[in-house]
Amino acid sequence: MANTEVVRTRIESDLKASATAVLAEMGMTVSQAIRMMLVQVVQTQELPFEVKAPSLNARAQKALEAPTEEKGIRQHESSADFFKSLGI
Repeated sequence: MANTEVVRTRIESDLKASATAVLAEMGMTVSQAIRMMLVQVVQTQELPFEVKAPSLNARAQKALEAPTEEKGIRQHESSADFFKSLGI
């Protein structure tokens, strides 16, 4: 038998209970599911699921939609115009 290590993580009690119940219906334990995920990470060199950035809150969305002038950003017509504004 290969040497084994213990992996510990803290998660919410209800998340663990829900995941344990779902995985039990699939015939596996939480430990087996975690091992399967780690094997996939090693084999594919990526996570076995898509990771997305969280959706923006209203304040962040408004900031992204604001005209650049309101953000203090000035756009330049060309690189020459940009350098001229810098005094170069």
